[in-house]
Amino acid sequence: MAELYRGRWGIEAAFGELAAALHGEVAGLGYPRASLFAFAVALCSYNVLAGIKAGIRAAHGTAVEPGWRRY
Repeated sequence: MAELYRGRWGIEAAFGELAAALHGEVAGLGYPRASLFAFAVALCSYNVLAGIKAGIRAAHGTAVEPGWRRY
């Protein structure tokens, strides 16, 4: 059960980063398709960013991670 809860917090952190840095939470677009498109673009951007971070971690180790900025 604790392992499932830990996995949930990984997902929560990803959505928190989407909302804070990538502005994945869209308020007031007025069109459902536009909101879905904006959310899909934010998800794709998050995946690209995660790939870049993984490449940097593979090349330089995890010591680089605490100094990253989310803006």
